[in-house]
Amino acid sequence: MTGIAPPATMRSRLSDRKTAGVSTSTRSDMVRDQGRPRRVLVAGMPRSGSTWLFNAARLLCAHSGQGVQAVWVDDYDPADIRPMHLVKVHRPEQADTLPFLPDRILTTWRPYEACLASLVRIGWLNPDPDAVRARYASQKTIYEDWAERSDLEIDHADIVAEPAAALAKLSRSLGQADDPLRNLDIGEALGNMKPPEDGPFDKVTLLHPRHRKHQGEVTKTTPKDILRVLEGHS
Repeated sequence: MTGIAPPATMRSRLSDRKTAGVSTSTRSDMVRDQGRPRRVLVAGMPRSGSTWLFNAARLLCAHSGQGVQAVWVDDYDPADIRPMHLVKVHRPEQADTLPFLPDRILTTWRPYEACLASLVRIGWLNPDPDAVRARYASQKTIYEDWAERSDLEIDHADIVAEPAAALAKLSRSLGQADDPLRNLDIGEALGNMKPPEDGPFDKVTLLHPRHRKHQGEVTKTTPKDILRVLEGHS
């Protein structure tokens, strides 16, 4: 049983240039009005690593001394005068509510079945087969839409296995100089980041209760369990 991946043509669009952290954008971030903030969107399927990516970008900006407004889409303030606006979304239609076109879009990839298993484990998705199949369709749509527009895609496997390397790609995409020691420090800070124990999500980190693996998981659902459902063996 193999994982469910996007069509080869979809993944091939994310070329070596893009995954290396070199922009493929046709947007005007290099010639933008210098009197306005640089506006960067962090997007991705739920449970694909997009919150890690958001916090990584936030900490890189902070380390450089750059003032940054880093928020969930509903909390965005277009009047904020800080030079970097970093906004996190999941669904493409959430970005449509923003009063700007982003200068850069940063995204993540994680196999669909792994995202869905994680959603079930933390209680955000009913394990009923019909619910899982419906959410798969939603996740697939979200990924394919962002993949068409992404300037940098970070693979969840790299976030887990090589966070410093993922941070190096991200820093290049943000136009920052490479700094291996900084990347190691930020990678450690990201690994030690704690979600709230209860209540709503943290407004700074955007971590939810039970956000991290094994913290309050309600089931032991695995990606293989999800694949069995999606392949009609439930």
